[in-house]
Amino acid sequence: QWSATGYDWKNRREEIIAAALAGLQPGAILLLHDIHAETVAALPKILEGVEAAGLEPAELSKLAVRE
Repeated sequence: QWSATGYDWKNRREEIIAAALAGLQPGAILLLHDIHAETVAALPKILEGVEAAGLEPAELSKLAVRE
């Protein structure tokens, strides 16, 4: 389950960025959809915000533990 979202299915670029960054914390899972052009356009600023917060983005598949 994700812990943060950009609400990219209903928001524009600046709102997506603000919503995504507001929910960030260590270990957060951010839900975004790459089918929306506004999300793709927002991603560079979101990644800048992640780095500015001292966090490191990672693919969920690389963090998940498989048994």
